[in-house]
Amino acid sequence: LHSQAAPLYTVTALPTGFNSWDINNLGQISGFVQSEPGAATYAALYAGGTITELGGFGGSAGFARALNDAGQVIGIASTASGAFRSFLYSGGSLIDLGDGVNAQNINARGDVVGQLNIAGGYTGFLYRGGSITQLGNLGTGDVGVAWDINDHGKIVGESNINPELHAPFHPFLYKNGKLTDLGTLADREINGA
Repeated sequence: LHSQAAPLYTVTALPTGFNSWDINNLGQISGFVQSEPGAATYAALYAGGTITELGGFGGSAGFARALNDAGQVIGIASTASGAFRSFLYSGGSLIDLGDGVNAQNINARGDVVGQLNIAGGYTGFLYRGGSITQLGNLGTGDVGVAWDINDHGKIVGESNINPELHAPFHPFLYKNGKLTDLGTLADREINGA
């Protein structure tokens, strides 16, 4: 006699027009809804069979990127003029993260990281408690982005190391207010690290 093991997963069909982007540990899914190709899109959260529209800034496009287990969501939405702005959706409210912000990820505490437009280039940023902190760039680099943040507040990203055309990008770790260049694999092989 053979017994079958319980299935490890189940498949759930998402509603027509819902496009997924991220999922949290509770099964909530961030994404966007588009009724047909070429139609307007809106940022949305899917949970328990229900789609919740997150709102926007008066334009015809919105996308929910990442979310945490508290149901806080980050994404982008267009304005009436067609410009895109990043948002944090928290507690049923849409928070505009400000000019020149491109949000990339969120941790369990609701801290948001991404790329911030600054004079002469871009830098990684941390949004926490209503304030944005610029992370800075490596060397004399003028382009940087923070890609992810863990629940302890450690941030990873990348930055070019100088503003020359095709300057190399290096990964970085930001923790306790300090930006650390993680180098490259070639650096590690050459230096024996």
